Amino acid sequence: MSFSEKDIKNEYEKYRQEAEKILEDNDKVGKILDEAELKMSKVPVFGEDLRNVIVMIEMIRSYIKKEYRDIPKCSIISMLAAITYFLSPIDLVPDCIPVLGYIDDVAVIKLVLSLGIKGDVQKYKEWRKCHEKNS
Repeated sequence: MSFSEKDIKNEYEKYRQEAEKILEDNDKVGKILDEAELKMSKVPVFGEDLRNVIVMIEMIRSYIKKEYRDIPKCSIISMLAAITYFLSPIDLVPDCIPVLGYIDDVAVIKLVLSLGIKGDVQKYKEWRKCHEKNS
């Protein structure tokens, strides 16, 4: 049950291409985000990287509702790719393996964050904080 950085990059690229198509259908995006929220509620272990999935879900929702657009479309596609991979029952390490099943999911999320998305996530958190104060 081992995988390399190259395996993670290959998986990410496959899901990024799929996410680009999915982003064209707001209803489909909404269903994926709903599924991701449900799955996150069942994840037994939360680390900082998985907490970012929750923020990514919120960011994508805000993006498709046109509430928050101060982010490159390629960042939204990357986040959607990571979430789609997270939801996939067929991945490098099956999620049914307690705790270990999420290692590859976290690796894909870390990859996406390393692509510059981490700054977008932080910027969104700050926007949301200001937006909540003004509401």
